[in-house]
Amino acid sequence: DRISELAESISDVGLQQPLNVAAADDGMYDVLGGQRRYLAIGQLREAGNKKYDEVPCTVVNPQNIDLPVDDETKYLYVIATTNDYRDLTDGDKLLRIRQLSEVYDKISKAGGGDRIGKRRRDFISDSTQMSPRSVQDFLSVEKKLDDTLKDAIINGDLDIHTGVKIASMPASTQQNLASRYSDSITGGSEEKVDFVAEVERINNPAPPKKEQNITSSDAIVIGKEYIDNILSQSKDLKLYAKMFSNGISVSAKSKERLDNCLL
Repeated sequence: DRISELAESISDVGLQQPLNVAAADDGMYDVLGGQRRYLAIGQLREAGNKKYDEVPCTVVNPQNIDLPVDDETKYLYVIATTNDYRDLTDGDKLLRIRQLSEVYDKISKAGGGDRIGKRRRDFISDSTQMSPRSVQDFLSVEKKLDDTLKDAIINGDLDIHTGVKIASMPASTQQNLASRYSDSITGGSEEKVDFVAEVERINNPAPPKKEQNITSSDAIVIGKEYIDNILSQSKDLKLYAKMFSNGISVSAKSKERLDNCLL
């Protein structure tokens, strides 16, 4: 996002922060941190700015990281910790925290849990400079949210704060939202799911509509005497029911009137 704006800023004030790179097997270098800066520099060079044909880089060697895990996991750790999290979307943060959670599990499994000396949330918070509360929101979403709705966060269609609220809802509610979201992105539905509005609707359902008074000219007013008469007959009917357990003999017309009462 907003690469052109970043390119303009770099053109005005220069590159304030070097790229973080690691040597690849083919003699080239992988960009571990600063992808947006790298893309912005590419735009400047394409526009003919020769100033950025070469830029400063910090070369990182994941193998030198003192963690009891394999080199691949160390590489993953470097990627997840060398980016500025202020520039990342909620989807990017979720993916990075997912990577760091995997690193944490591998370190703990390798017997390095005592050396970490902290909970998963605090380990990720220290590695990303995100607040523990913010990290906890992402971990909660990762653990409790429907997988399709996690994809919605990654795609930028659902923000983390709304995702946390949905993650606390029953599985059936989440599945319903996930199904509607899937339909909206596959062409089955033209209307995009507004998750913020859906959460508001679920948490604050509209009160049932009050029955409107009949104002039609055909309306008939039922008086108190009429209602009292019905209640009196109801009491008599209950008395007869107690006296005659096998039923009560009534005329066909009376049966019809009783049927109408049931309607």
